[in-house]
Amino acid sequence: MTAQERRQHPRAWWPFAIKYRAAAQAPAAAGLQPGQAGGPWRSGSTVNLSSAGVRFTCMEPLTPGSRVVFELVIEPKQGPYVVEGGIIWGRTVDQKVYEYGAAFVDATPEQQRQITDLVEFLNREPLRLPESDEAR
Repeated sequence: MTAQERRQHPRAWWPFAIKYRAAAQAPAAAGLQPGQAGGPWRSGSTVNLSSAGVRFTCMEPLTPGSRVVFELVIEPKQGPYVVEGGIIWGRTVDQKVYEYGAAFVDATPEQQRQITDLVEFLNREPLRLPESDEAR
């Protein structure tokens, strides 16, 4: 049995663009309620996605333990899904490329269902890569 087969939450190993930004840490932060976001949206790319969290790459360093708000969109069929996550681990991939694992926190039952449906959709649909000039 592989490590992947022992996981409680199936992963979709399908890269797609995501957006994320810092989550408000306290209600007084910029007039936001806990769980709401502040700051500019940043771009990243998923490595894998499960109903419990996301593994992603980005170009900004993040701190394990910090919270971020993710926006997940699979155009044109799925999303957007907005959910808060806590950064669990991180590593430097290259000079300016970082990889992180985040666990979704305080997700509503509806958000959990939507993300589970998204993972099932991604695992069902074949990945279609653009044709290269050589393949034509």
